[in-house]
Amino acid sequence: MDKEALKALLGGIDIAGLIPKIEDILAYVAPTVQILVMVGSFVMLAFGLYCLMIAPKEATHAAGYRFRWGMASDHSWRFMQRVAGVVFSMLGMLSAIYMALFTRHLADLPLMELMTQSCKYILMQAALAVIGCLVTNFLVIYRYDRKGNRRYTWKELFSE
Repeated sequence: MDKEALKALLGGIDIAGLIPKIEDILAYVAPTVQILVMVGSFVMLAFGLYCLMIAPKEATHAAGYRFRWGMASDHSWRFMQRVAGVVFSMLGMLSAIYMALFTRHLADLPLMELMTQSCKYILMQAALAVIGCLVTNFLVIYRYDRKGNRRYTWKELFSE
């Protein structure tokens, strides 16, 4: 079948006219990447606010920041939710401010540089999330033992 026969078969519709131009598609790449980079910051911020405000009061496997030592008792659970809320809220807020300031220039970059920079920003957010987890886990381990009993502080040990 030749091109004219195909056009006649489709009633004169030009198939090539239905395909968008590559320039039109690439115009949406930079704003989409900027939004996707900002999503990680807002997810961290939302999780932190969730842990601070509406996390369950008792240890549950369904919701909240979960860590074995923090789930051992209700006191350690509440402490862990408060710490996770503060840590992730601060990291999410700092990350959102940083991303808002430094992703404005992404629209001016060539496509490969745009993708490279956005991957760096996303990896930085992942590293911040890992750091937030480590800080929260360390603080829970420092304050509670694995059975959920509160550890003694140095003042309590030497006050007698």
